Amino acid sequence: MVTRKPKAKPGFLPRLSDAESSVVLSSLLRWRPELKWKAERAAQKLLGAVSIEDIAAAVKTALHAVDDLDNLGNRAGSHSWGYKEPSEAAMEICEEAVEKFFKDMKRRIKLGDFEGAATVCQGLVAGLHGVKGASGAVIDWAGEDTMCDLSGQAVDTFLRSIPKRSRRDLNHRFFSDEFLVKFAPSWAVWLRKFRSRLR
Repeated sequence: MVTRKPKAKPGFLPRLSDAESSVVLSSLLRWRPELKWKAERAAQKLLGAVSIEDIAAAVKTALHAVDDLDNLGNRAGSHSWGYKEPSEAAMEICEEAVEKFFKDMKRRIKLGDFEGAATVCQGLVAGLHGVKGASGAVIDWAGEDTMCDLSGQAVDTFLRSIPKRSRRDLNHRFFSDEFLVKFAPSWAVWLRKFRSRLR
């Protein structure tokens, strides 16, 4: 007769919020400081697990999530504080949708993870270049110029935030002609000129 092991009851850890998990980790490392190097390696591995394609897909998802006429209608038009053009409202909505990627890029730069930050920047450019929205909705009203401007802001933020000694090498490696042709072909000429001014 085979006896079945009783199912383990789910513990507290899977049910913790991100903030609570952070508190638990901090407490654990204070209690067991010898585990800090393992935690550092795990964090480094986690941050390193990023790809251009994954970031680009996440950028498109974030923009599609706000690509709604009701969203645009709530922001554009006449309000108690005045009138806002639909194109201006659409641009603001798109900027807000991708702000988290800019924050992630800046966070990585502060950590000294320039390669990870460059990959996030590349993913932003690729995602913004490839995004297509519903006709007449937010992305359509924002227009390609907004996507192109946001890409320029991403590259500018990245290259201006890293030390000058690293800028030339990263500019050459991560924003090469091969990258531009593959991920942003219709913006390649403009981004090459823009890139050259930041060397």
